[in-house]
Amino acid sequence: MRKLLYGLLAATTGFAAMHLFNSQSPSSHDDGQKSGEGSSKSSEPDEPHVTIPPTSKIGATGETAPPTPEMAAPDGDLVRLPWVVAAACIDQGPIRKQNEDRLMLQRSADGKGLLVAVSDGMGGHKAGDVAAQTVVDELRAAARNAVTTTPQASHALLLETFHRANASVRAKGEAGVGGKDMGATCVAAWFAPEACVHLYTGDSRLYHVRGGALLYRTRDHSLVQAMIETGVITPAQARTHPMRSWLSSSLGGGHEDFDAEPRWNAEGDDQPALLQTRPGDFLLLCSDGLHGELEDEEILVLMNAHGSDPARLAKVCVETALAAGGRDNVAVIAVRVTG
Repeated sequence: MRKLLYGLLAATTGFAAMHLFNSQSPSSHDDGQKSGEGSSKSSEPDEPHVTIPPTSKIGATGETAPPTPEMAAPDGDLVRLPWVVAAACIDQGPIRKQNEDRLMLQRSADGKGLLVAVSDGMGGHKAGDVAAQTVVDELRAAARNAVTTTPQASHALLLETFHRANASVRAKGEAGVGGKDMGATCVAAWFAPEACVHLYTGDSRLYHVRGGALLYRTRDHSLVQAMIETGVITPAQARTHPMRSWLSSSLGGGHEDFDAEPRWNAEGDDQPALLQTRPGDFLLLCSDGLHGELEDEEILVLMNAHGSDPARLAKVCVETALAAGGRDNVAVIAVRVTG
């Protein structure tokens, strides 16, 4: 699908390009369509995982409370392993009526791996929240039953789980839960000592920072990203482009196939699946509710200022996105490599 988008962009620009993309009906985060019913927090005693649902914004008086992000108790949203600390924060935002973002943190069965993931539902009235919940449920189940072996095996597990999640989302849509076009983006990262294996589809991102510098950032599966790379628009123009929410890949979304990147360390690939990590590295996973409000440079500043405290970093990222406009749900997982 992504190759098709690039081919179309290479052949045409302007209105003609937009017309062609419309005719292909790619998946879309429709800013005016996101809705759906949120689910309650999933928590089971003695299970080292958390799936984080929408936050509530209703104060004691019944008035809508100010848009400050809520965090659950540290035992729920903060996971510590000997070599890594991960924390999460999520907020519905002041504009959206429902939260279609989902987060999860799950230790592996042997306790030697940690899987974290952000999934952003799409489709609005077509149950994007159900799609995102389905994705994180599949990932949580996979990690809960997995043991940590080789990085390549971890990547294969993620890819297999993405395929299973895609099939589950499509099956629910075809069964009448939401609609056949419901779908979700996802970025997932498996942390083991000295390494991180990741996989993504859509425009949920992963950032990797070391020594104050941005080493790596995932490349969005989106229409505007393709337009940037083919020279149709500039990155600055992409931020306000009317089709900035259109995706070239997702789990579900009305398409049988999807792009999942990075592939396993393909030769010459500028997006390595295996990220070598060192003590002091910071990594951040997020939905487009963060990077849609903040430039990469602004996110880097926050990571460098607060990366040593993942719980603080996650919370500040969400607060800053809300202060910048909060036009979408915001979901952030911050990770610090400690050993």
